[in-house]
Amino acid sequence: MSNLYEGSSFPANITSRIEQNILVSRILALVLESTFFGIFIVAYSMAAGELLRGYRPSRTTRRNVILFGVNTLMFGLAMTHLTRSVNDTLDLFVADGADKESLPQLFSLNWATNIELFYIYVTQAFGGDAFIIYRLFVVWKVVVLPSILMLTNAGVDYAFMLVEALNSLIIFNGTSLENVFYTALTIWSPPVWSEPHLYLSRACFSLVRYRRVIEAILQSAEIYWTASISLTVMLFLGSSSYYISCLAISPHLIGVIFSLISIQIARASSAQGNPSDESRARPLPKVSPSHVPNQLPELLSGREGVL
Repeated sequence: MSNLYEGSSFPANITSRIEQNILVSRILALVLESTFFGIFIVAYSMAAGELLRGYRPSRTTRRNVILFGVNTLMFGLAMTHLTRSVNDTLDLFVADGADKESLPQLFSLNWATNIELFYIYVTQAFGGDAFIIYRLFVVWKVVVLPSILMLTNAGVDYAFMLVEALNSLIIFNGTSLENVFYTALTIWSPPVWSEPHLYLSRACFSLVRYRRVIEAILQSAEIYWTASISLTVMLFLGSSSYYISCLAISPHLIGVIFSLISIQIARASSAQGNPSDESRARPLPKVSPSHVPNQLPELLSGREGVL
């Protein structure tokens, strides 16, 4: 990307058009990132409310506390990502807008800020993969192979910006293999955290069936896989501007999906009820006929005599 301006033989109008495309791409990336971050704020607030509703150490499960902690970590990483994007955009387009060298510097894949943003994305993806492995362990009792795939893929992703020999196709193949494995096991798994439904009509059955399809897509790695494919294709084609646009929304998209899964898990666990709630809401003792006073017939007869 930096070769566009150093010793370039492009005419002035083509160079100006490239600069304009870069500026539009950066503004579009910032708008998309801000929009997805706003969605993430709403999803995170709802997830925190569901996970910590009526928080008490004796009532809130350990799983909900861990989910809240991981979700908060993802929210912090997404906020850091947005803060750095806004700061860099203001510095390079507003403060140093007259300097044309700042434009290729902004979209250089080897620039320190872009490396930091890429590592934020990889860290969030690592957290999401770890949670999916936990779900696979709960459903299928499988943890060795998914853990090997996750650690291998995470190592390749973290070393991508440091080792020049690594190709983007290696990351694409590793991510694709991992996500296909996760998606297949998640879709074929029984609904562990879903409450049983009563199909009262054909319309209700269809609604529940489509709802389970949507839940399977959200809980699996389908959306994340699609985002990873887009990110890798832009990187492979050398389109730095569109790569930054895809990278800008990826952390927030991962956070939104994780928050939606946390909301579903929290609602399913609250629907099942806690033992403490059951012990607190004990039914009233039934009154047997032997507890009825024997003097009731005499009282009634005496009342009739008075009348």
